[in-house]
Amino acid sequence: SIAPSAAVHGVTTAITITGVNAGFTAQTTVQATCGTIANVQLKTATTLGADLTIPQSQPVGPCTISVNSTGVPTLQAPFTVIAGTPALISITPSSVPQGAINGTPVQIQTRDLIQGTNNPVITTDSGIIANVTGFSASPEQMTVTMLVSVNAALGPHQMTITQDSRSLVVPF
Repeated sequence: SIAPSAAVHGVTTAITITGVNAGFTAQTTVQATCGTIANVQLKTATTLGADLTIPQSQPVGPCTISVNSTGVPTLQAPFTVIAGTPALISITPSSVPQGAINGTPVQIQTRDLIQGTNNPVITTDSGIIANVTGFSASPEQMTVTMLVSVNAALGPHQMTITQDSRSLVVPF
C-alpha cells in the first residue's frame, strides 16, 4: 500500500510504501507513472520511504507506483494525482475602460481551475459582462471578451470563474 494514496500535482510529497512479506532491500527501486521518485529509504524489509515529485503539467487522475526488488516487481499500487487550490497566474490587460461596449479581449491564465471540457462560467459585477470565447486545459488559459457599460462603477472589480465545482475570484 501507499500512504498517502493521493497528492497534489506541482509539489513533492513524502510517501510510505508498505508490502506484506515484501522483502525490500537497499537495492529496491521505486517508479511512478505520474512523477519522479527520489530519496528512497529502506525502513524495514516491508516498509520504504520516498519522495514523489509530481510535475504541475501532470493531469489529475490515476497513476501507478511500482516497486522492484532485484529486478522483480514486488508491488504495484494505485495512486491518484489531485488538483490543488485554483490560482490566478496572470490577467492581461488587468483593466478594461468604462464604456468598452464593443468588447475588449482579456487573456487569463490559471492553475488548477480548468480541469475538464465544460465551458467556464463567469459572473461579474453590475454593468460588466464577461464571455469566455476560448479556453484550454493545458496550459490553463482562456480568452474572455469584456463588455463594460458607460454606467459601470469606476475602480476595482472582480469576476468569479467557475468550471464544474472549482471556482476562482479574479480581481481586475
